[in-house]
Amino acid sequence: YEYLKNIIDRTNKNMDVLYNLKKHNLDNIVSKLTVLNPLSTISRGYSITRYKDKVISSINDIEKDSNISIELRDGIISAIVEGMSDK
Repeated sequence: YEYLKNIIDRTNKNMDVLYNLKKHNLDNIVSKLTVLNPLSTISRGYSITRYKDKVISSINDIEKDSNISIELRDGIISAIVEGMSDK
């Protein structure tokens, strides 16, 4: 009886350790996804600017008179590019 009880106790401890490890890994993944979420970025005061449904990352992605959309925390602004300058 004691032998069987020891096996059950060790199995339960191993399951607890495995559960805690998997939970920790899942928490890390969720944390990374939260940081990378574009909506989280917008909520920190940044915006996402698009031209033809593609994110603009360079002034070379657009030209004068392009219709762009700027996504902010509480809505979207439509704008027309009047001019551009590099750094």
